[in-house]
Amino acid sequence: MESATRLHDISSQLLHRKRPRASNAKSFRPALVIVALVSTVILCTEAFVSTYSRRMNRHWSGTELLRDPEIPDGEQVNTTNKHPMEQMQPDDPFQATGQEELVRTLAGGPALIFEMARKSMLFVRADVIATADKMEKRWRPYSGVSDSNPSFRTQAPAMNNQGFSKSIWRNVRKRNKPSLWRHALRTYDRMTILEKDPNFPNIQRSNTHHEGAMLACAKLGLWQRALEIYHYVYQQEMDAAAGQIPRSSSRSNGTRRRARVHVTDDMVLSLVKACVRASRNRSKLKSNKKSRGVNDEECQDDVDPAPIPPEIELREAILRRIPLDTAYEVLATLPEEHEIPLMAYLVNPLAAAYQSLGYVQQARDILQTMLSNRTAGEDEIFNVHDLHAKDKGSYSLLVQGSVVTGDWASAVEALGDMTKAGLYPSSRHCNLWSEISERQTRPRAVGSWKKKRDDIWMDSVR
Repeated sequence: MESATRLHDISSQLLHRKRPRASNAKSFRPALVIVALVSTVILCTEAFVSTYSRRMNRHWSGTELLRDPEIPDGEQVNTTNKHPMEQMQPDDPFQATGQEELVRTLAGGPALIFEMARKSMLFVRADVIATADKMEKRWRPYSGVSDSNPSFRTQAPAMNNQGFSKSIWRNVRKRNKPSLWRHALRTYDRMTILEKDPNFPNIQRSNTHHEGAMLACAKLGLWQRALEIYHYVYQQEMDAAAGQIPRSSSRSNGTRRRARVHVTDDMVLSLVKACVRASRNRSKLKSNKKSRGVNDEECQDDVDPAPIPPEIELREAILRRIPLDTAYEVLATLPEEHEIPLMAYLVNPLAAAYQSLGYVQQARDILQTMLSNRTAGEDEIFNVHDLHAKDKGSYSLLVQGSVVTGDWASAVEALGDMTKAGLYPSSRHCNLWSEISERQTRPRAVGSWKKKRDDIWMDSVR
């Protein structure tokens, strides 16, 4: 600082001296100007550095005052609790080890912090305009949950179409879990309610949801519920074909094509399975005993209860045939109404259910009219004409029906047709036919090994 002042004095003295001779004027005047400029720059730099260093020392030492415009300078309050002598000698300028200084946070709390973070993310993107009426979508951990939930603090977010589909199929595919199958149906019903609500325009059932619900009905034996879903899908298909339902619908976030809802072969198979399972549900023996006026005490005394009267068994068989007739009507009109070919895996369960109830002729008529004879075997090249043909299970049912009635000529003829088509019975089929011929009745229902064990034990006791 002193050198800069001395240099400035020398330059001022040189400027106020007498003008030299003309010969040296041109070389003397620029030197004076340069010396004056250099001295001025040095003075300004040193003044700025000294001022900045003093302010930084005051800032890091904690002597900075919060100045209030309404309070005089002499009455300002010191924000620190340290002694002024300790503030002038900052040993720990960054407060790395200090314990006396309190941690200061934002007055708004977590809500203000999250709002500042949201605005910072919005302003980083140049194409996003942060407005009050526009709400950004909230991120969700998986795609099954809706990403737009304005009232996320009070209620859980609603699932979207994909979430409902995953929930239905996650419970339907379980084995031997009727409670989960019923939960899948409840999920389907909840989606139906949301679809009718105008506040949820994006919730729409598709084939995936209908197929999952019908599969749950098939496992539970709810053939009436499966038939209801089938008629709803069929009506939706007819309305779409007539043009009453638009194929595409506009949304607030853009145009989105709606998936076409139509009857599929999986829906038909689920309906057939539901009807077949419903036909196997026999009324409990307790209800039959009550209808006949037999008490429970009398039943406990008798080891071998009296057989069910023929009229009650006939009435029960008629009631069990109702779902089978419904499935037969659906299969009869399947190619014309839905353009779905009749396959053996659709017809065989229905024919087997008719045959198990004792309607052998109806089962034979279904197999002969709905399915054609096969022209190529299993190991040969597939023939397109065998799409509606019988398979090994169909020929086995024909032979089995003839054996039940004792018509051996028809059984041999059906077995000959089976071998001509290149299909041969397995050991399971031969054992089944032998058992039927010995018992002269329809085969025993296939149950679990525990039921078979109990039957064997009861036979040994008797």
